[in-house]
Amino acid sequence: MNVTYIRHSGFYVELEQCAILFDYCKGVLPPMDFTKPLYIFISHHHSDHFTPTLFPLLRGHPAVTFVLSDDVREHFPPAALSCLGVVDCEYQAFRFVVPNGHYRFDGLLVDTLPSTDEGVAFLIQAEGKTFYHAGDLQLWPREALEESNAMERQFHTILEPLRGQCVDAAFLMADPRQGESFAGGFDYFMRLTDTREAYPWDQEYNIDRLCAQICTEPYRSRICLANQCCLHVNLFSSLAL
Repeated sequence: MNVTYIRHSGFYVELEQCAILFDYCKGVLPPMDFTKPLYIFISHHHSDHFTPTLFPLLRGHPAVTFVLSDDVREHFPPAALSCLGVVDCEYQAFRFVVPNGHYRFDGLLVDTLPSTDEGVAFLIQAEGKTFYHAGDLQLWPREALEESNAMERQFHTILEPLRGQCVDAAFLMADPRQGESFAGGFDYFMRLTDTREAYPWDQEYNIDRLCAQICTEPYRSRICLANQCCLHVNLFSSLAL
């Protein structure tokens, strides 16, 4: 398993027989082995998790499966993508998913969790490994105490089915905009699950911050720094954002 960080919540995971791209919104794509099927997972339509320019960017790949949260379809209907050259037959091939869904895409088993904002989170089983991408399923801070407590209950309830779950690699939000509570959702997930490798979003800002938090001490050795794709030659350099 080889994990490459792209930008924000975007990660590329290369396995023995396939590859997975999560929440690409911008940045340089890593080199790709065109002999392996590529599965692209988009958690929701927000511009820091998805860009429609991804479709023409990867048109040259011979075996791509797009798995998109259903809200992407609402905000990007066929007419909105036609200007990027996405024809109807391509759009019809997109796999749209909804919260609390169970799916099989070739050899991948995919469960979706609701978000506390938009879209879904993904739990994926592929080649004997389990991956989790949080999307915008996060413990969002609220000003009012009652709203904050309700958010915490909702977050805990959604994640409860994952209690004790073995996760080989988790891609988790740690949002500096949340101030002192930026690690709250990250910490809860790590204590709830048996996660072997945790990759924080925005790792250039968050690795040191997370490791400096007292709460991360029990699992600090499992907070991982992914490869930086900017160190690689990009096969799509002329199209990279």
